[in-house]
Amino acid sequence: AQAVLRRDGRSEGDVLVETVRGLRHLRTVRGDVDGELWTQVDMGVPAPGPTLTPEAQSITAVERETVDIGNPHLVLLVEDPGAVDLESVGPTLERSFAGGINVHFVSVRSASPGETAGEVDLRVWERGVGVTNACGSGAVAAAVATRGWGRTGPHVTVRMPGGVATVDLDGPAALLTGPSTFVAEVVVP
Repeated sequence: AQAVLRRDGRSEGDVLVETVRGLRHLRTVRGDVDGELWTQVDMGVPAPGPTLTPEAQSITAVERETVDIGNPHLVLLVEDPGAVDLESVGPTLERSFAGGINVHFVSVRSASPGETAGEVDLRVWERGVGVTNACGSGAVAAAVATRGWGRTGPHVTVRMPGGVATVDLDGPAALLTGPSTFVAEVVVP
């Protein structure tokens, strides 16, 4: 979004992006406290993901669910995501689904029955990539799953090794918000 805004001579505003799942609305604004740019993305309507495989069902977890955010995710609720050997279990779970799947280990940091919010810790194995420090669609999948399990409300803060994002599930579409940093503009001939 920032590259488009910069091209138009703006530092913040609205942008429409065409994806294989349709148009997505992005809104970039300055943060209230530090002036940092934040971008909110309409991630579309989450849907159930693929059927759990025997490998996914055999992993020790309190809860497990698959979620489709335009790409497939397996979310596993565990006591401590940091204790999971992602290098070992990630590729096994990814390969157990036809076409692969993103694998997420999540724990609920704070929530109580009836709350509208919640906070979770998330670690990510991204299909075709491996361990990653953050994943926007994974943050949404984790928020959808933990809300579905009754462990968080519709406003979820997702803490990942690479940073923090928030997910709002008030309406049919999931809204993902996080810091936005312009890195580079790349032209491919």
